[in-house]
Amino acid sequence: MGGLFIQIHPERLPDELNQSNTKFSKIHHRFECGICSEFEFEQALLGALNSQKPAKEIWNQILGKWNVAALEEIRQYRSEYRMVLLSNTNAWHEEKFTQSLRDAGAEPLENYFDRVTLSHRKKMRKPDPEIFRQAIADQLDNKGQLITPRSWLFVDDSQENLNGAATLGLQTYLHPSNTSPVETMRRLGLLS
Repeated sequence: MGGLFIQIHPERLPDELNQSNTKFSKIHHRFECGICSEFEFEQALLGALNSQKPAKEIWNQILGKWNVAALEEIRQYRSEYRMVLLSNTNAWHEEKFTQSLRDAGAEPLENYFDRVTLSHRKKMRKPDPEIFRQAIADQLDNKGQLITPRSWLFVDDSQENLNGAATLGLQTYLHPSNTSPVETMRRLGLLS
């Protein structure tokens, strides 16, 4: 979702939260897997920053604008393709992006996709192959046949996540972050 349908801006986060902060990276991973509490994450975030600003406000500033036009266009192809949204996210971001989607005049994500899978609800995150397996499980094609992993195309802006999907035999494509997924699918010849 992030970098495809909603812009993400990690550069908006304070430098203290960069990837070299391994202690914070570990708690962030656990938060996106839904295995640490919001309080625990808040304390780790504020501890890393030594800030008095509300933690949720700091963390949610990474989220940018929705590409509602892309959501609307993708939905038009649901009769041709099964569309599954799989996102590494957390409870704070879900609350924020749900509200910002509503503010943008759009419908809930579930109205655009056949399935929405969010990491913090599944207690795991990409690139764990199991989350891909669960996201595509039991999806049928237009003829009522089970869609095999090799028939899926997984589009993401992270090579690490693509590698996880590829271990299941999914086809993958590296998408340029914060650009339209519709344009990517057109380049691949999937959309007219």
